[in-house]
Amino acid sequence: MSDASYDHYYYPLLHSIAFLLRLKLRYDRGHKLPGNIKIPFTKALQQSRTELYEFLMSAPLDGEIDPDMLGILVHRVLIALLMARCNVTDRIGHIFEITMPMALYKGNGIYRNASCAT
Repeated sequence: MSDASYDHYYYPLLHSIAFLLRLKLRYDRGHKLPGNIKIPFTKALQQSRTELYEFLMSAPLDGEIDPDMLGILVHRVLIALLMARCNVTDRIGHIFEITMPMALYKGNGIYRNASCAT
């Protein structure tokens, strides 16, 4: 896989994980999302995100993070993200519907090629 291809797949997934972790941080600090936005979470996604978040928050600031454990926890989040089923009644069907437009935005009203989203 070329570096360009890797970036196309890497960034949207990274944005989704960062979004989920940021939501958890805000929630833990007593902040809520504006409006009545309901983020769809499966049980597996909720659990895997919490495990990754707690691992990162417990890491010493001056120490090294165990890359093997980080890889395992990120993999669990990715599996939960990619295997999530949408409910017909949910207004937002999946985390990617929120994060994909943000991940594809380059700035100045320009978006990356739509093939990045596939």
